[in-house]
Amino acid sequence: MVDALVLVGVGGMVLTVALQVVSRGLGASIPWTEEVTRILFIYATFMGLAAGFRHAEHARIAFVIGKLPRVGQRLTVHLYVAATVAFFLIVGVKGWELVVQQFNSQERTPALGLGMYLVTLPIVGSAVLAIVAVIQSVYRSPKLRERLERGEMTTV
Repeated sequence: MVDALVLVGVGGMVLTVALQVVSRGLGASIPWTEEVTRILFIYATFMGLAAGFRHAEHARIAFVIGKLPRVGQRLTVHLYVAATVAFFLIVGVKGWELVVQQFNSQERTPALGLGMYLVTLPIVGSAVLAIVAVIQSVYRSPKLRERLERGEMTTV
């Protein structure tokens, strides 16, 4: 589902940017296309971030991990999970605080009049999804965990 949201976000960006270019070329710029593009970019970026953790595709200091003794390699995987979970807990809590603040202040986007909390909501959603994804990818996939322990960067 997350991959589908990323695909919709990227596809929507392509369509709205194309519509914007065509409308400007015709001399009648459509004002909401820039705003929609920004919103879709935020959604696609944060959902893509969460999707990347599902496959452990984010950068790590792999060359150091590969040179550690076997015990050190195994410990770094747990450190990777703990650091990722801690980071996304902070991002999720602070994102939620921002969503609540924007909801309470009834802040709106300029062109569409959408509640700004809808624009920042993917920060919270992606934090939750990233936590679930990193835990599942490391602890439910022995193959991926082994590759992470050896210091490999991707799961291909």
